[in-house]
Amino acid sequence: MANPKVNAIRHLVGRLPKGGPLCDNVTAMVKRVEAASTALDDLISNPDPMASQMAIDMRVTAAKIKLKSTVDEARNKTAALVTAERASLTENRNKKANLTPSVHAAEIRTVFRGLDSAGKIKFLNDAVSSNDGETIASLVTVPTVISGLTLEQSSSYKELFLNKIAPTDSRYVAEIEDVVGGIFGSAESLAV
Repeated sequence: MANPKVNAIRHLVGRLPKGGPLCDNVTAMVKRVEAASTALDDLISNPDPMASQMAIDMRVTAAKIKLKSTVDEARNKTAALVTAERASLTENRNKKANLTPSVHAAEIRTVFRGLDSAGKIKFLNDAVSSNDGETIASLVTVPTVISGLTLEQSSSYKELFLNKIAPTDSRYVAEIEDVVGGIFGSAESLAV
């Protein structure tokens, strides 16, 4: 009977999202972790009856070292893949939203800074509701001291505009990170 940690790893591998290069690459890496975990569990559960205890212990120790290095390699590669995927999602989102400041950006900022608080909020809401990316970009792509926005306003209106124009669904990336974290944690505890 398999160690409960190995069963947990198998279960979690089955929970990984399917489809797409990120999912395929991560799945391939965690299957290596699963195989190394299973190999270690087999050595512990079914020791070679013809081998001495010292030889069995050496094989188990070697399998633990291999599992640890497999987990470390998979963790590093997964982190790099996830970072690249998030950057790609952000880049695609920004391209789709086309947040390029207007040629009249300085004038837009001058008018904006001259408004009272209620006027500024209305100005920003009107720009978002009319999908005016040039106006939003003229205000949110420069330091807040130049735009007249607070840091919170700048980031929230940029996000509001991006979510309206170019929504992105990165939930699968978070799901991969969650599942892979469980796999790595179980495998590392098995290798102790």
